[in-house]
Amino acid sequence: MAEATIEGREPQAARLKPGWSRRLGQELLALLLGLIVLLSVGLVVLDTAPGHRWIVDRIEAIETRSGLR
Repeated sequence: MAEATIEGREPQAARLKPGWSRRLGQELLALLLGLIVLLSVGLVVLDTAPGHRWIVDRIEAIETRSGLR
C-alpha cells in the first residue's frame, strides 16, 4: 500500500492479454491433432508383421482362472 500512496493511485490487477481465447483454442486444436497423429501412427505400426506378433504375444500371455490358454 505504500507504493499506492507514493504514486497517488491504486495498483491495477493483472489482466489477460487480448486474444487469449484464440490462443487457447489453437493450443487445444494442436493438442487434439497431435493425439490423432499419434494414434494413427500407432495403428499403422500395429498393422505390420512385428505389430501382429506383439498382439499375438499379448494374447498368449493371458491365462484364465481355469488355466485355459
